[in-house]
Amino acid sequence: MKNSLKKLALELPLADFFIKSVGGNGFRVLPVTRTHLLTAHSLPLSSPWPLRPSRLLIAQSLADGMTFVSGDAQVPAYGVALLWD
Repeated sequence: MKNSLKKLALELPLADFFIKSVGGNGFRVLPVTRTHLLTAHSLPLSSPWPLRPSRLLIAQSLADGMTFVSGDAQVPAYGVALLWD
């Protein structure tokens, strides 16, 4: 979104930047599965903005047993393993 709003200048086209950033840093793209969507749907609405991008990431963390990295004060309410204080 920030790139579309011209609030983030990238050295490369977005697709190339994404490929370079993900692959070049050892990250992998997680597919969104049915389990992730059902888990996201079951999360309590602790925010006036229920479609926050972090809801899907929290659901992936819960469903796949991964640790979530965030400084968002609302994340602990979801019961996800958290790495940040």
